[in-house]
Amino acid sequence: MHIKIQGGGNGKYANSGSCSALVSYLEHEDLDRIKKGQKVEPFFSHTEDHIKGNVIIEAIDNNKKKLCRDEAKFFMITVSPSQKEIAHLGKTPEEQSKKLKDYIRNGVMQQYAENFNKGLNVEDIMYFAKIHHERKTNKDEGNLHIHILVSRKSADGRLKLSPMTNHQNTNKGAVKGGFVRINFYTGAEKAFDEKFLYQRQREEQFDYKKQCKKGTAKEWEQLNKEKHKYNQQQKENNNQFIQNCKEQGFSEKAIDHMLQGNSIEKGNESFSIGLTDNTFQLVRFVSSMAQALQYASGSSQSLEDNRRRKRRRSI
Repeated sequence: MHIKIQGGGNGKYANSGSCSALVSYLEHEDLDRIKKGQKVEPFFSHTEDHIKGNVIIEAIDNNKKKLCRDEAKFFMITVSPSQKEIAHLGKTPEEQSKKLKDYIRNGVMQQYAENFNKGLNVEDIMYFAKIHHERKTNKDEGNLHIHILVSRKSADGRLKLSPMTNHQNTNKGAVKGGFVRINFYTGAEKAFDEKFLYQRQREEQFDYKKQCKKGTAKEWEQLNKEKHKYNQQQKENNNQFIQNCKEQGFSEKAIDHMLQGNSIEKGNESFSIGLTDNTFQLVRFVSSMAQALQYASGSSQSLEDNRRRKRRRSI
C-alpha cells in the first residue's frame, strides 16, 4: 500500500486557487473508458456515489472562509494498493472497485479525520474521490488506484485542517492537535488488513519499508533475517489456526468461506474470522434472535420462580 499526500507549488497540484484544473485532470481517464465501452468511475463522497465535477468545484472552492489568498484550499491524497492487495479484493475490476470505495469511506478517511487529534470523524471531512484503472508508472503498485480531493476546511467550514502541518498532536500553543503522517499511513494500512482479512507479510509493512529505505547494508541484513523469522512464524500460526478450526468441526470449505469475510451459522451461533495484530481469530457470537429467545426464556423462568416463592410464603 502506497499513500501519498500532495498539494502546493505551481503544477497540477497547485492548491491556493480553484480546484477546477485538478478536477479536470482527474476526469482524463473517462473519455478513454467510454471509447473502449468500459464503465466510467464517477466521483463519490462519503454519502453519494455519483457526483458531477462542477458540483465538486463549487463545494471545494466555496469552503474557504477565513483562508488567506495564498493559503492552501485543498489537498490530494493518492492511495495505490499493490498488485497483491488488489488481487485479494476480488477477481473482477467491479468487485475490486466496490471494496476500494468502501475502504476509502470507512478506512482511509476515518483514519485521516482521527489523525488531526481534534475528536473528528469521517463525516466532518469534505472530500471527493475517484477510482482510476490505469497508471503510467510500472512499480509494485497495481494499476487500480484512488485519488481523493479533500478540502482544507472541515465540512462545516469551522476548522482549518492541513495534513502538511508540522504540528504533531500538540496540546499547547496556537495550534492544538496537528497531523502525524506516519500514523495516518500505518493506520490506513491496518484498516485495510482488518477490513479485508489481509495478512500482511513483513516486507509489505510500512515501517519495514521505511527502515529499509534508510538502513545501512548491515541493518538490511538484520531486517532480512527478521523478515524471514516473522513470515515463518506467521505461516506456523496460520497452520495452527486452521487446525484448531477443523478440530471445532469446520470444514476446509467453511474456513475458506470465513476467510473471504463471510460468517457461518451453526445452530444458534454465528462464526466469522477476525484479524488482530496480524493474527487470525475465530469470532463467535449468538444470533440476536437466539439472544432474544434466551432472554425471554430467562425472564419467564424468573417470573415462575417468583410465583413459587410467593406460594410458599402463603402456605
